[in-house]
Amino acid sequence: VADKSEIKKMIYYSKKNLNYLSISMQYLYAFYFYFINEKFINKKKVEKIFFNWSDKKKEKRYGFIKKHDYKVEQIYDIFYHVYSIILILTKIRNFKKICKITKFQNTSLLQIEAKKKTFIEIKCSRNDTARKRIIEILFKNKSRLTINFSNDEKVICNIDKKIIKIPSYLLSKTLKYQLYFFLKQKKLNNKDELNNIKNLNNFFKYANLIKKNL
Repeated sequence: VADKSEIKKMIYYSKKNLNYLSISMQYLYAFYFYFINEKFINKKKVEKIFFNWSDKKKEKRYGFIKKHDYKVEQIYDIFYHVYSIILILTKIRNFKKICKITKFQNTSLLQIEAKKKTFIEIKCSRNDTARKRIIEILFKNKSRLTINFSNDEKVICNIDKKIIKIPSYLLSKTLKYQLYFFLKQKKLNNKDELNNIKNLNNFFKYANLIKKNL
């Protein structure tokens, strides 16, 4: 993520030249998250959110070994994904506190205190036994929602261990469609362009705070 001065320059020239400059947050086009929010989260009080975001070492995907830039800490590298998903599922844009990042063995742990008294924990690793993209949401009434999107082509979701059926048209080759809609996005009113650089001041602020805490 660019520093404050670079971000200000990009926003200035984007407005001046009427350019559309967006950040690659393809999960903003993961339509199953919007469905889950509308049907099972909207208006409920979220107490805790747990992210488990792990990759296998030398994982082979689509016939190629997945490469990582080990100069960039993973917790920092995945934050733009996590932030966009939190925004869709809970509408939370503001955090009260970015807590210190804890590292143990090959795993990093970040804890965040968000507004609305919501606690967020992000655990990630680049040396796990399997690829994991799992979110657990605990509500104030102690109900628990689990979303497993570890597989690019399907999503497994349940609430209190009861399977939730997500319409197939929202799931078909999920990553492919996220990238398609991101690349084909139309210019909308700025309020709706969630990944437009003009609307990402909070994201940049928190990403830079995480970078400082590494």
